[in-house]
Amino acid sequence: MLLAHALAKAGMFLAAGNLIFCTGKPELSALAGMSRYRPLNIFAFGLAGVSIMGLPPSGGFSAKWLLLQSSLMSQQWWWVAVMLLGSLLSAAYIFRVFAYTYRETGEGDTFARPALSLELIALALSVSSILLGFVAVLPLELISLPGPLREALP
Repeated sequence: MLLAHALAKAGMFLAAGNLIFCTGKPELSALAGMSRYRPLNIFAFGLAGVSIMGLPPSGGFSAKWLLLQSSLMSQQWWWVAVMLLGSLLSAAYIFRVFAYTYRETGEGDTFARPALSLELIALALSVSSILLGFVAVLPLELISLPGPLREALP
C-alpha cells in the first residue's frame, strides 16, 4: 500500500502542480477549461485518483483488498467502514477537481505551458500506481518469510 499510495500521490501532486503553474492561481475555480487545454495532466491526475480511491486494477485496490480481507478474518468489521469512508472522501475531492476542469471558460484565456517532461513524469507515476496492481504479488513475495519458516507457521 505504501508504494502504490506514494506513486499515486506523487503523480497527483505533480499533475496538480502543473495545473497551478498553467493557471498561475491556486484556486480551483481557475481550473475552468483546463481539461481541454491540458488533457494529459487531467488524465494523469485521474489515473492517480483511481489508485487513491482503491478502484481495480490499481495498486491501491490490491492493498485495500488485502486490508479488507485481514479485517474480516480478524472480525474487526469497523475497519471496513473506515476504508469505505476513506475511499468515498478521496473520490469526493478528486471529482471536485474534475468538475472544475470541465467547466466552460471565457474565450481568450491564456495559460502557461509546463515542460512536457513534467507532464510525462506525472503520467508515468500515475501509470506506475495502476500497473502495480497487476504485479501486486511480487512485493508480497519479496517480503514474505522463506520456505521452511513459512511452513512452520500455523
